Amino acid sequence: MDYKIYAVRIGDKYGIHYEHDLEQKLGPITWIREAEPDISLQWNKLRAFEADEIQPIVLIDIDLNFVGRYTDLFELPIERGEFLVTRNWWGQDNPTPKHYKIAGGFYKFWPQDTRYIAETFRKDKEYWQAHYIEQGITCGPVNGEMNFVEDCVRGRCGTEKLKMKFVPDAWHTKWKNNPCSDYQFMMNEKYKHDYLWMGGFHPDIRLIHYPMEKELKSGKEKQVQKWNYSSE
Repeated sequence: MDYKIYAVRIGDKYGIHYEHDLEQKLGPITWIREAEPDISLQWNKLRAFEADEIQPIVLIDIDLNFVGRYTDLFELPIERGEFLVTRNWWGQDNPTPKHYKIAGGFYKFWPQDTRYIAETFRKDKEYWQAHYIEQGITCGPVNGEMNFVEDCVRGRCGTEKLKMKFVPDAWHTKWKNNPCSDYQFMMNEKYKHDYLWMGGFHPDIRLIHYPMEKELKSGKEKQVQKWNYSSE
């Protein structure tokens, strides 16, 4: 199945080396680099849901590493009316309301099926960008995009409903740079195999999401970006 990859890099949180790193591994990516008026940062990724494409779109976050047999992720099949995501398998017992299950960071969908999501957002974009923060579902100053997407896909808002499918849990994880032993133990306990990390990731892992920090090398200089954690 053919597909196109989309990603967002807006603002100065992530340097250009993030683009280069992903393109070197994944090939051509359609980048959303400019924010639309009154739309903040990652909320601009909703533009991919109304893209004029005739094949599926894979929409990824910029703070991901792809390892091992990562092409399996992109080649997972989806039918019209389906929406493929990664599941927050490590945090299903956290304070976030239980009806939010997705991890964000990796979506695969047919844009012909998702235009209603972008339309729902554009009808009241100020409301939605504030809603999930005001409800205490996530923290500010900018967050809530993945909660909005899940609400639309599940038919809790918007005009339609899609069938949600999950990437196999064993294929992906959230992770930190230099994790403490308690964090490693916790993630190993939650992972479905014998271990997640034991001096290296389990061979089934294909995607690693660093929502707090990511470390990349650009030329001879190691560049480290850190930011405050949020549920996004």
